[in-house]
Amino acid sequence: MSRPEIAEIIAISTALSIVNSTGGDLHIVHVSTSEGVRLLMNSAATCETAPHYLAFNLADFKRIRSPLKVSPCIKTKENQDRLWKLLSGGAITFVASDHAPCPEKMKNTDSIWTDYSGIPGIETSLLFLFSEGYKKGKLSISRLIEITSTAAAKRYGLFHRKGSISVGKDADLVLINPFKKTKILGRKFFSRGKVTPFENRVFKGKIEKTIVRGRVVFDSDKGICVLPGYGSYLQRENV
Repeated sequence: MSRPEIAEIIAISTALSIVNSTGGDLHIVHVSTSEGVRLLMNSAATCETAPHYLAFNLADFKRIRSPLKVSPCIKTKENQDRLWKLLSGGAITFVASDHAPCPEKMKNTDSIWTDYSGIPGIETSLLFLFSEGYKKGKLSISRLIEITSTAAAKRYGLFHRKGSISVGKDADLVLINPFKKTKILGRKFFSRGKVTPFENRVFKGKIEKTIVRGRVVFDSDKGICVLPGYGSYLQRENV
């Protein structure tokens, strides 16, 4: 297997050793192994995983193939189950989409070695965690909010504007209808990446509206409601 678990464990161990000797600040992205998370638990370092490591395992990769090619690669079912427990218990700081879209032809080069490594994650991440995490009892509602919003805002120095519903902060909200369902169809993605390993999966919940700085930027009936450029640069707190 390319990029076996030991490669990630060695990389995290090395990074921790450097940080311990220099007093640096460490955050590990794309953590895919439960053992890698455990190495970080007794340190000041933080980490994030991605939805695909919680959603899929090696059996799925053998079935789905190229649409599930990501880096690091998908691991075992046992590892997948352990990641859920570590996420629920707080050992994994938050979850990030690892959004990596590409044209369909780059995902289908006739070789798994040259097929593009990465998937479009931004349009499935929240619904996956809501449906397969919260609705199935793996995550409490407070933990769901923490791993999708609060924890990342705090880690990156943006909590003065993001990460919670509070007076003086940006009015960033997502309205989810918990009584509806969403079928994932890559061709309907707004991203240029249309190939998704979640193809035809049905999630509990439907995103009705997304609000950024008090303005509706997405509506389930109207689509994207703002012109390109509505986003703004953020200044970290006390930097």
